[in-house]
Amino acid sequence: MTKDDKHYLFYTMRRRCDGGQRIGLTLSEDLKTFSRYEGGAVLEPDPQILLGYENAGKYGFGSAAFVDCRDFLVIKNKKDGLYYGYFAAAADIGRRAPVGVIAVAVSDDLINWRDQSIVFVPRQNGVIEAMDVFEFEGKWYLTVLCGNIYS
Repeated sequence: MTKDDKHYLFYTMRRRCDGGQRIGLTLSEDLKTFSRYEGGAVLEPDPQILLGYENAGKYGFGSAAFVDCRDFLVIKNKKDGLYYGYFAAAADIGRRAPVGVIAVAVSDDLINWRDQSIVFVPRQNGVIEAMDVFEFEGKWYLTVLCGNIYS
């Protein structure tokens, strides 16, 4: 994503201690050299909506390794000028265990993300992979692959 002559490259950060995930950011002016955003992670899952670091233990997992926050896809909406960041996460939607979902957050500066919400919940399977969001002939589409524990 490019804004104000800077290139923003988002990536999945993994914690060394437990593998838990967050969204990180590197910046470049020439696409040859990049520097990490000094403020740390730009996005963590909101535990009020998603499985996050504050509530991972509630499910008996005993580790934040199950905190999913990855595969960040940023789209700029030309109508409102805002950026929408879609990402794979996990949420408790009332099934036997939390499942993979697609969530979205909103930003006007590509650094501060707010208003997280769930935009897709699979009917049966709980693993989310290879999502894409795009506009075609005036309508927005989300595509995603869903699996069952990588089987």
